[in-house]
Amino acid sequence: MLTALRAHRDSSSAQQLISIARTYVEETTERIYESEIMRLQGDIHLATDQKNLAEECFNAAMAIATSQNALWWQLLAATSLLSLRPDQGNYRQSLESIASQFADHDQPDVTKAMQLLAQAL
Repeated sequence: MLTALRAHRDSSSAQQLISIARTYVEETTERIYESEIMRLQGDIHLATDQKNLAEECFNAAMAIATSQNALWWQLLAATSLLSLRPDQGNYRQSLESIASQFADHDQPDVTKAMQLLAQAL
């Protein structure tokens, strides 16, 4: 749903959905999607040209995913960070390290990460 809202440039509705999701995370012990919610928050900021806020959200998503040992969410957060700041060597190194663990997976997110790494070299 968020993807559709972003595609239609409805950042207000997308932001409302993120707020609902973040409230749910805060009010329950359900944390499995916390990193992805933060990353999507960053995507919304990016869609509204708020790059610094987007980077903060992507970094927060990475920190959450790392603390949860959630490798897939780390892959998505690292991909978002390198997409935003391809000149940052530390973001490239982070994505390289994570993506190498998915080298045998034929998934769109892994393909995107590998393509981004190839462009960043």
